[in-house]
Amino acid sequence: MRWIHSESYQRQDRSPKLEKRSMPRSGHGLVGAGRLGDQFPTLWFASLMLLALVAGCAGGPPEPKPLPLQFVAAPDLNARKSGEGQNVDVMVVQLVDLDTFSKIDLLDLYPTKAAAEAALGSSLLSISRYQFTPDEKRTLELQVDPKARFLGVVVAYEQYQIATWRASLQLQDDTLKDKMLFRNKQVKVALGSLTVAMQLEK
Repeated sequence: MRWIHSESYQRQDRSPKLEKRSMPRSGHGLVGAGRLGDQFPTLWFASLMLLALVAGCAGGPPEPKPLPLQFVAAPDLNARKSGEGQNVDVMVVQLVDLDTFSKIDLLDLYPTKAAAEAALGSSLLSISRYQFTPDEKRTLELQVDPKARFLGVVVAYEQYQIATWRASLQLQDDTLKDKMLFRNKQVKVALGSLTVAMQLEK
């Protein structure tokens, strides 16, 4: 037994020592691959966050909130010939352009909504009608149509022949980076005795 043990030792001593250069394994795969696999959820989540950030930056300004319309009516709103004020019908329209709106006659827009839609034709995107009383103050919220370039207001004054019954303003300008002129603003509409005016305010 000693000899055998000694011979084995000597043969082992004479044998060239070969260094095995193989990747250590862990479980069913390579240790390196296992570590990469452990990191995959973190890398995947980070990639998603980066893509969301890039998409957010590329998407431009956020969509605007509803546009507040602040109406202020005069005490002698829609004045009769006697000078006494009275209730009046107000129409708010969203338009693609002002071509038809600027030329149309007031009577073409009444007495029904269908009449107004037919008169304004393809330039009209939406129409809303309200009643206002003398000395009234009211704020409404308008969801602006993405295609709307102009906002128009029509006031059905009894003495429309001598009244300024129509007003409009621009909502979007395609030449600007942020084309939405009304972003973070409100529209003030002054309903006078026989006039209407509107403007964008912060």
